Order: sequence, then C-alpha cells, then structure tokens
Amino acid sequence: MEPAATTPGRPLGLRAILPMFIAMVALAFLLTYLFGPKPLLAVVAGGASAKRQVGWGIVIGLAVAVPAWAAIRNITALAGFRDQMLTLAHRIDLRGFNPLWFGLCAGVGEEALCRGALQPLLGIWWTSLLFTLAHYRTGIFRSMNLRKWGYAAFVFLSSMLMGYVLIELGLIAAAVAHAVVDVIGIVLLRGEVHRNQVSLARTTAK
Repeated sequence: MEPAATTPGRPLGLRAILPMFIAMVALAFLLTYLFGPKPLLAVVAGGASAKRQVGWGIVIGLAVAVPAWAAIRNITALAGFRDQMLTLAHRIDLRGFNPLWFGLCAGVGEEALCRGALQPLLGIWWTSLLFTLAHYRTGIFRSMNLRKWGYAAFVFLSSMLMGYVLIELGLIAAAVAHAVVDVIGIVLLRGEVHRNQVSLARTTAK
C-alpha cells in the first residue's frame, strides 16, 4: 500500500500518493462487488451515524497519536525508532498541506481496502497481518531487529484497533481515526526534521 520508488533524492509528493489511493479504493470496490457480503458503499453507510463516527474517529486518532509520539520523542529507548522515522521523512515531500493529503489518502484508502473489503472476508487477525506486511517499505523489514519488530507490533495492534472500531462504530470512524494518526504523525515528523536542520545549521556555523 505504498507508492513505488521514485528517483533517488526526489521526495514523494501527492502525485505519487494519489494513484495508490485511487488503486486501493478501486480494489476495495471490486473485492466487495465480487466477494464481499455487501458492497463497499453499504459498508460505508453502516454502523453509527456519520456525525458520531467522525467524532469518535477524531477522539480515537488523538488517543493513539499523541501518546505514541510523546513516547517516541521522550523515551531514550525509542531513539532508534525516532531516527528511523526521520530517515523515512526524507522520502516524502512534507511541505505545505501535504501532511493532510497524505493522511487522508492513507486513512481513507487503506481503511476502505483493509477494513471495508478484506476484514469481512478474512477476519480481523489475517487482515491485520496483511496490513502489517503492506508496511514492508515503511518499516524497512528487509532485515529485522528489535526496533523494527516493535514497529511491526505497533502497526499490527493499530490495525487490530481499527478493526474493532469498524465493528463497534463503522468504516467512517476507522478511516477518520487512521487519517488523524497519520496527519499528526507526519506534522510532528516535519517539526522534528525542521528542528534537526536548525540544529545542524547552528552546529555548522560554529
């Protein structure tokens, strides 16, 4: 569920992310049409009221993102994971409203496919496993260490949470929660990159 690699040194922008979003939503429509117990639009329309789903989605997203990033920034044992995220930040264009667009594309696209289409067919456990494997490039899973296993566990548990959000509230809530987590994470990551650049500039100037 990640865009194909682009030219080295050139960060991924909306033009790279948008085709993946369209592909995920289209695949979700196709899977639910061919195999699903009900069409994707019926899944979207199900659950609690849209207003309640959006509200709870924001609350759940904040409840996941804020403590997670507070831990990443302040716990020394997670410094390696923070460094890994900063390395990945150089692969995407963090300017302007891109964090918002990236978060929305990931939240809506991945939840439409994983929760809206796959979970009714495979169940929450297998869907979460596939969701984790789909973050192969983000987690740099080519070789594993304790830090990467920790990231994989976080992605798996987050997917499980989104699965239960789908069951208890609906697909809109899962998509909103996912988008909120991603938007906050990317915005905070942009701040970390900026602080590192300022610190490096000051060190170089001395």
